[in-house]
Amino acid sequence: MNNKLIYLIVFIFTALISHGIDLDSLLAKAKTDSQLANAYSQIAESYSSANSYHALDNYKTALKYAEKTNSNLLIGDIKLELGNIYINLNKLDTALTVLNSAYYNYFKMSNENGIAEVYTALGKAKYKNGEYIAAYEYWEEALNIYKLLKNDLKIATSYSNIAIIYSELGNNKQALESFKQAAKVLEKNNRKNELTGMYSNIGIVYQRMEDYDNAKKYYNKSIYLQKIIGDEVSMAISYTNLSIVYLKINDYEKSLEYNLKSLKIRKEHNYIVGINITILNICENYLKLKKYDSAINYALQGLKIADDNNTLKDKVSFNKVLSEVYNNLGEQSRANDYNKIYKELNDSLNIILEIEKQNILSNEVDAINIDSIKNIKPVKNIEKTVENNYSIFYIVFAILLLIIILIIVYIKTKKS
Repeated sequence: MNNKLIYLIVFIFTALISHGIDLDSLLAKAKTDSQLANAYSQIAESYSSANSYHALDNYKTALKYAEKTNSNLLIGDIKLELGNIYINLNKLDTALTVLNSAYYNYFKMSNENGIAEVYTALGKAKYKNGEYIAAYEYWEEALNIYKLLKNDLKIATSYSNIAIIYSELGNNKQALESFKQAAKVLEKNNRKNELTGMYSNIGIVYQRMEDYDNAKKYYNKSIYLQKIIGDEVSMAISYTNLSIVYLKINDYEKSLEYNLKSLKIRKEHNYIVGINITILNICENYLKLKKYDSAINYALQGLKIADDNNTLKDKVSFNKVLSEVYNNLGEQSRANDYNKIYKELNDSLNIILEIEKQNILSNEVDAINIDSIKNIKPVKNIEKTVENNYSIFYIVFAILLLIIILIIVYIKTKKS
């Protein structure tokens, strides 16, 4: 074995050991309530994108220690994060309670940035609940504060949020103006990553206004930046958006061209959901072009992917496509067979969606209120919390890896 490879493995081993004891060290070194609150906040943040419930538990513990410090800033920051986690979990009533409590912590110390962050989160909660006017009011308040603070990136985010409200209310002209205001700020700061999404949003609004030339213009501006920054996944979405524009203007060949480009990227990245969305669009292109054999071929590909991944919604869509194709071919028996399967699967899908909707409603009723957060019992042996389960895993794995390294080195030594 090459010595460089052995050194690389030793490096990986060291990194794993370090990662394994990081969280334990973080807690072990924390002595004061403030340090413990910050330690648990860091642990919660590490979970926030992967496991909202783990993040929630650790933020709750962080809040328990923060409240002993009488630091309005620390308490407010943790409540703000808690509120955002509750929004992600769709527990909106609890989110509103926690966020309003965070507002008073920031208000006591005249922390304008904290207040703006609370307004932004409250707007998100109201938006998710379908209260668009209330969401608009919160986001407008946040925008006004960020303007006073001259925080350009937050200004751009606020303009974008407000644009989404205008879009939901069907006011495309105002949505367009707000998205362009956001883009202007991002252009000033040369924020290419954020601009790709903003240009796409502008393109979507133009598309809704049936201004297809401007829609194409902004989608292509987005693609240009995506190529520069190497964001192929987003580029696939932009290609799909362009395909829809060309479908609207009855240029089915051009629509197909962009869908095939999108499909190529999505297959390279193995993005299953995106793959079947694009295949479905391709089927529509071939149906419009009356190339039924190609439509059948892609529909069967999509159906196989749907079967392999057990995605009921896609099964419904592709059986419907196959029914339509065979109906156009005049093969009524086959068309009826696929239509029967489509209807049965669609009925099952509707039942599942209704159950999921009811589950979301019941989860909201069971949401924890702010008082129960304050009454969390102290955790004994702070340094040996749930984090240890993950630390132990990494340490055991690292030890096994070290044993393998030693065996390889031993064999190599014996041979030489």
